[in-house]
Amino acid sequence: MRIISRPIVFSGGGTLGSVMPLVSVIEQFRTRYANEIWWCGTYKGPERNALRSLPVRYIPLLGGKWRRYISWKTIVDLLCIALGFFQSVFLLLSAKPVAIVSAGSFISVPLLWAAWFLRIPTLALQLDVKIGLANRLVLSSLSQFGSLFPLPMRSARIACPVRSAIFALSREKDKMKKEALARFSFDQKPTILVLGGGIGAGPLNALIQESIHSLLLTFNVLHSTGTSVVPRGLQISGYRAQPFFGDDLIYAYAAADIIVSRAGIGTIAEAAAIKAPLVVIPLPHSPQEHNAALLAKAGAAAVLPQKSLTSSVFINALTELLADHASLYALGVSLHRAIPVDDGSSVIALLMSCSPKLILSEPR
Repeated sequence: MRIISRPIVFSGGGTLGSVMPLVSVIEQFRTRYANEIWWCGTYKGPERNALRSLPVRYIPLLGGKWRRYISWKTIVDLLCIALGFFQSVFLLLSAKPVAIVSAGSFISVPLLWAAWFLRIPTLALQLDVKIGLANRLVLSSLSQFGSLFPLPMRSARIACPVRSAIFALSREKDKMKKEALARFSFDQKPTILVLGGGIGAGPLNALIQESIHSLLLTFNVLHSTGTSVVPRGLQISGYRAQPFFGDDLIYAYAAADIIVSRAGIGTIAEAAAIKAPLVVIPLPHSPQEHNAALLAKAGAAAVLPQKSLTSSVFINALTELLADHASLYALGVSLHRAIPVDDGSSVIALLMSCSPKLILSEPR
């Protein structure tokens, strides 16, 4: 019989960057502990769909963006943040969770403040190279703070959590490639996987639409648009576009000879786990630029700044990279060395240190 216990709350949303690493932690957590799992996220973010396959109770919260520039939206967002704090207090008083776990999302800020107010253990993860504003706002109230890279403030080092299916793919990628190409009705041409993400997907999608006919002369193209709108009029042989690949993402990774993405750490870590050659186009004026700089310094990815990126520059970069097999292989190996990854165990070890009320699962 399953033990009825106080839940553990994971929180993140708005973009999938703060979500997918925690999904990996949840996968590992469920194999060890019997606590019910709740997720606090946004009302309209992409995280709800990403969590549908997991036995997670989803609870939307009010929140807002902390802008460091003048905008009338700041007044509305401050009100939403205040309401989100009181919403969180009532939720936590009712649920009495054993701990709250976040990965740097703004939606988690009022929740973590409420947890501190109620003396509930909290753990936040810093996975980008530079600490984000959301984590800065809650840093002094945390029970534990885990970071992937060295930071000047108090933190415990962790590896970036990656899903078990990614680790399985890393062992079987060559065997799965033929099946993956058949799944997408592709021929044996080299395949590019383009992951648009959520925020900032628009410029990347426009670049692919402008370049697609030239790209298809050499490549197959898998394109995750990151939005509900898939480009029309582009149902072309060798091109497959959809908002998110979902369960097909494993096959997309298996098919890919080169991955093109923003510089969010979630995608970077998954590419590192499978030693995939990575081309990153960091979102301008964001922490992604610091992630990209670290990768460039380590020779772990090709970095294309969005400001100077044209269709011809993009196509030439991919073509030159594909023609140099030694450099292509070296990118994947260097990325694997630069980004420490695991199955979520390092995060769970940190969680255990701040929350002794986790209930062990009964042996199966």
